[in-house]
Amino acid sequence: MARRTRKHAALALAGCLGLVGGACNATASSSGTRGTGTGAHGSSQSAPNRDTFVGKVVSGTGAYAGDFGRLRIYLHSRGSGRTRPVKVVLQARPCKGRAHCLRLAGTLKGDLAKRSGGNPDTGRGFSLAGHGRVAPLGKTTANGRGQGSGFIARGHETLSVVLTGPSGSVTIHALSKAVRGFTSP
Repeated sequence: MARRTRKHAALALAGCLGLVGGACNATASSSGTRGTGTGAHGSSQSAPNRDTFVGKVVSGTGAYAGDFGRLRIYLHSRGSGRTRPVKVVLQARPCKGRAHCLRLAGTLKGDLAKRSGGNPDTGRGFSLAGHGRVAPLGKTTANGRGQGSGFIARGHETLSVVLTGPSGSVTIHALSKAVRGFTSP
């Protein structure tokens, strides 16, 4: 009798693990994570909605004055705490026939830091600083600020980044996909 009970318990446990594994896979596929393959420097470009931004070049200086561009920005942060290491992947998107199309693509490494202060109902602020290579800018530094979603059912995070290379700089404004309230990278 004990052998039969152990066998049923083992089968029940295996069934539960199968259900949990299936639930985990269903959750992962519906969580907003998008697999878009590999891109700049062989890095993965998928990230959860809270770490995926769609943006455009809103201004440029030097060689990039008057340029326009569209891109996706993926934030890959690790760890926890006030300041975390982050890898930023930039993926160019089509400019839809606009002149002076600047197709930004590359990878940056740096830090993502929570900003203190402010009204918590408006979402947590964060700053981004990093360096790396971005085509066509070359060796690039990045400095930016963002704002998480606040006291709202669903909203968007914002991100504003200045990329500076040897021949000038570009300013990017970007929004995340729709996320729940009180979300930040």
